[in-house]
Amino acid sequence: MPLTKRQFELGIYDEAEAIMRLIYDLLSKRRDLAYSEGELLEMYKGAEERRTGQVHRALEALTSMGAIESGEIQGTLYYAFHQEVNLVTLEPK
Repeated sequence: MPLTKRQFELGIYDEAEAIMRLIYDLLSKRRDLAYSEGELLEMYKGAEERRTGQVHRALEALTSMGAIESGEIQGTLYYAFHQEVNLVTLEPK
C-alpha cells in the first residue's frame, strides 16, 4: 500500500500515524503534564513488540516536526506538548 508524501517524509506507516494523532491529542489536551514513553505505551493495545516500535516511531516523528518536546529526567525521557500542528497535513500551524 502506498504512503502519503508526508508519511514518507516522517518515515511512518498508517499505524504510527494513527498513534501520532492519539498521542498529540492527549498531550495537547493535557499541556500541564509530561508523559514517559512507557506511560504512553500502556495506553495502546496491540502486540507488545509491534506496539513498542510504533509508539517509539510516533514519538520520534512528533518530536522531529516540533509538535512535542522531550526532556530527560533522572534517566527517563518525558514528552510534552510543544506547538500546535494541523492534524490533516501533519505540519506546524
